[in-house]
Amino acid sequence: MNHFRRYFLSAVIPFLLCSCGEGVSGRLEVLSGAVHWHNREWNDSTASFLKSADSPDENISDYALYGLALSYSSQNELTAAVDRFSSLLDSAPDKLRSAAWYQKGVCEYRMEKYQEAAASFRKSLEIEPSRTDAKINLELALAKNKAGKQETSSAEKNMTPENTRSGAGNAFFSFIRKKEETRWKKSGESTTHEPVPDY
Repeated sequence: MNHFRRYFLSAVIPFLLCSCGEGVSGRLEVLSGAVHWHNREWNDSTASFLKSADSPDENISDYALYGLALSYSSQNELTAAVDRFSSLLDSAPDKLRSAAWYQKGVCEYRMEKYQEAAASFRKSLEIEPSRTDAKINLELALAKNKAGKQETSSAEKNMTPENTRSGAGNAFFSFIRKKEETRWKKSGESTTHEPVPDY
């Protein structure tokens, strides 16, 4: 979740600082919403983003809608979050559109709509092909979708549901395990233990 906070703040703050002129109050509301969101004050962040979502400036309204959707997602209001992400997908800058498609996919995945989640992750990758998080989540959604179809077909044949463990969960945890092992190996190699002078 820290990754999303950093990305959101890094996307919003430069936008606010580089913009001058009219609409300063809208920009300040977006900044206020971002700060409230970062501090996990979901109701305050939602209120701030709602104030600036109807701004005549498209940039302000796009960032406000994105922040509002993230606030809804953080509060487990996934349907509302998906609706807000969908409302800004065509008009926003590429980086924001890619992030919106990605977050929409995350919400759909959490709602167990794996096929829709996979489509959203694909759209995110079409806009920004270097997103490794979207690539990983696309694979997870496809694996969950395939596992769900296999479970459904086997349940229909046997007329009893099977409690099989999904391969997507195993793939995800093995990926994390490999990354952690690599990180620990690198941290062990980079630290040199020099003797501490004893006085």
